[in-house]
Parts: sequence; C-alpha cells; structure tokens
Amino acid sequence: MKQNIEKQIEAIKQLNEFSLKKEIVILGSTYMANFPLYELINKSQIEHAVYNRSFEGLTIQEAMQIYKECVVDINPKKVFLSLGEEDQNSPTAIQDYNSLIRNIRRAIPDVQLFLICLNGESEYVKEFNQNIIKQCDGKYVNYIKLAQSETQSVNKYRSHFKQLSCFFREKAISMSEAFAISRV
Repeated sequence: MKQNIEKQIEAIKQLNEFSLKKEIVILGSTYMANFPLYELINKSQIEHAVYNRSFEGLTIQEAMQIYKECVVDINPKKVFLSLGEEDQNSPTAIQDYNSLIRNIRRAIPDVQLFLICLNGESEYVKEFNQNIIKQCDGKYVNYIKLAQSETQSVNKYRSHFKQLSCFFREKAISMSEAFAISRV
C-alpha cells in the first residue's frame, strides 16, 4: 500500500471516533479525492453528514485493505463507491471490485450502495461499467452515471455534485432547497 494512504488511514481512524453513525461515506480514488465536496455541501442543505474517504491514486486492491477503517467503522446508511480509474492495468480489477461490494454488504447488510460509473470510452471503462450495472439490484445496490464533460472546470464539479446530492437526501426537497442546490 502507498505510504500516503497508510498515513491517511491513521488519521481516519482517529476521525472515526467523532463520526456519526448511519450517515454517508464516499470511498473513491483520484477524482473523488480531488472533488471539492465539502465546499459544495456548505452551499447546500444536506440532511446527512457526508464523509469523504477518498485517496489520490487508490486502487481497488488498496481499497480492499482499508474499507473497514474507511467504511465499516463508521457504519453508514449509504456508501458511494467511486473506484476503478486507477486499475486499468489490473487483470483482476472487476473481480476485486465485486469482492469489495460483497465484503461491505456482509459487514453492513442494510447499507445502500451507490456505484459510480467511470467516465470515458475505453474498452476497460465499458467493461467495468457493464459490471457495475450487473451488480445492481435497485434496492440495496444502485449505480450512478455522472454526466460526461470535456472540462475539468468548477462547472463539472458542480454538475456532478447536483447529480450526487439528490442521493444524499431521505425526503423530498422543498422549493427553497431546490433553488439552493441549483445555485451551487
């Protein structure tokens, strides 16, 4: 495991003592690690705590080693997985991803999983995304396909946050909340 991830895991173990149970966890690699999640949440009215446990360069193999500290120890109600972008050269990426899903579901049987599809057009991305869709049951395991964008701009993050934030909620949003989200 990469040294930067090992150091961050130690910090996360300490932070978990302050974390609320039955909330939301995002476990991801580079894109989600760089996602300005907390800045966007501060501009919205989200009724749940959201914990971003994403690491730059995180592979699925590494996620398998740290999912207990990043996910299980918080005992979340919802988990968003955004993995696979670092695994294009791994022949076992899909099998490892499926194992990770099974391990999380075994550890937290009532958790709702949201699997975030990869963006891109490569054969790897297509195969990986097809696997994600096969894993979904529409009740406990769902998938999210974020809108593709050519830019790495703030607008891309805003667009993706708007897509994700509707899954952070339990109840229908009010008109004022809808306007708040649209301003993000």
